[in-house]
Amino acid sequence: MADHDYNEITLWYAHKEDGYSFSENLLRGILAERGIALENLEAFLGTSPFESDQKSAYCPGSPQYKTFEQALSVDSSFRRYFEQAELSLENLKILAEAEKASRIRKIYPTLLLRLFFRKPEQDRQTRQKLRGRKNPVIYAGVTGIFAMSEGNPRWIIGISRALVPLYEKTRKRIPASVQMDEIEKSVHRFRSLLKTIPCSDSHAAGSSVAGIIDEIGEFFHHSVVVSDFRPQPYGTFTIDEEVSDKIAESLSVALNAGAIVYVPEHKGQSMIENMYRKRFRLTYLLSPQYQIPIRLGDNVALSKILNKTRIDEPEQPQFF
Repeated sequence: MADHDYNEITLWYAHKEDGYSFSENLLRGILAERGIALENLEAFLGTSPFESDQKSAYCPGSPQYKTFEQALSVDSSFRRYFEQAELSLENLKILAEAEKASRIRKIYPTLLLRLFFRKPEQDRQTRQKLRGRKNPVIYAGVTGIFAMSEGNPRWIIGISRALVPLYEKTRKRIPASVQMDEIEKSVHRFRSLLKTIPCSDSHAAGSSVAGIIDEIGEFFHHSVVVSDFRPQPYGTFTIDEEVSDKIAESLSVALNAGAIVYVPEHKGQSMIENMYRKRFRLTYLLSPQYQIPIRLGDNVALSKILNKTRIDEPEQPQFF
């Protein structure tokens, strides 16, 4: 509102990178309290698999090259996309930077997740909504932890409480599996909180905000992991006019709780007067729960999610 006489304090970051500086400073402070000073935090948490070394990225033998190579061998829908886009493994490295950013780098996180979480295609008919019992180590690493903590001091401190003493004792990088054990504990605590927030709309899954969040998360998971490859899978939603007032009200509570994050149309927008016609994403803390990227995705009307609109049907490839 333009005429208010108070300062707006943003407690969330629509774009994950905006919160990295705060998270780094807080984590370094926590380490300093234990007498630990590190030149780079990768020595503590390692590098996220989603990060790339610009010098060697997409060269033969690099993790990125191997990811594309493996995806082409096991994912027929990605292979079709790759061929129709007239891409080739040999040309990945020599693409112009702008073209590489729009056609290669933006699909790399989706490829990683599909390779990590998809079952073999011959078992597709029996694939569960979400694959369980597999430690989602792919989300670990410095920037992964920063993104999932959302710049929330309580989350950062909670996750660090167990990891910093372990590093203090061993002086070795914390294994990705141990990092994700702590993240999953945070996810469990957060979901337990969401289950206490009621939703009175009979359409919603279950009777709590957690049920609505689950519907959204499972829809995004299907778009990213289960359905045919999309270069820009769904990852954000807009509360459209087909959504009931009760669900919109429940999601307003979810917004205040940090379960969803407002993605403003323009930088600088932070306050919203109503939930309708606004774009949101799920908190990145829940990304491992639903096996979805830690990044903004394509937008979809919330009513389509709640009506369980199918997204399997093949679409025209989006090359740019």
